[in-house]
Parts: sequence; structure tokens; C-alpha cells
Amino acid sequence: MGLIPIVLLAVICQAASAAGVLLGDVDGNGAVTSVDAASVQRKLAELPITAGFSKTPADVDGSGEIEITEDPYIQRWLANLKTPYPINDTIESPAATEAATWRATDNEGWERDISQP
Repeated sequence: MGLIPIVLLAVICQAASAAGVLLGDVDGNGAVTSVDAASVQRKLAELPITAGFSKTPADVDGSGEIEITEDPYIQRWLANLKTPYPINDTIESPAATEAATWRATDNEGWERDISQP
């Protein structure tokens, strides 16, 4: 009897991820958090970022570029302040043919797996 709700939850989560991503959920974990805001800062500073970093939800203002203004919008939303963009709302996923994610790089710029504390 306890197995049915878990299976149902898994099906619902798969359907939601197929439909789109959350605006501001840069690491793709299903929630907009301070880690997402920090990931935007790290990307802009050209520091190593998590392997799951996705450009589409990071581009909060929809300009097509990740800019310094993206992070404050995520932080304002986290502080329950108004933002002009629908942060935490589902947006369309990038097309499968687009390069939607960047691979994490080390301090020297090499694309290799990084273990971050």
C-alpha cells in the first residue's frame, strides 16, 4: 500500500520535468535556492560551476545571455520580494538540439569532472 504513492510521485515528477524547467533553478534540482544564485555568480566570474548548470533557467530576464542582473532577481525572489520575472514558474525546456548545459571546468579551464566540497 505504501508503494503506490511513491510510484505515483515518480510519474508526476517525470511528467513535470518533461514539460519544462523552473525559471531560476539553475542546477536543475527542482527548487530555486541560494545555490542557484551562487551558481550564476560563479559562471559570471568564470569560476568552476556544477556539472548540471543550465543556461535556460539562469537567463531570468530572457535576454539570451547570462548577465549580472540575473542573480539579484533570484535573490529578490528568495527574499519574497517582487521581481518582474516569473521565477520558480515552469518555462519551456530548451530544444534537444541546443547545447543547454555547460560542463564544469577546473581552475585552468579544462573540461573535466570536479569534486567540490
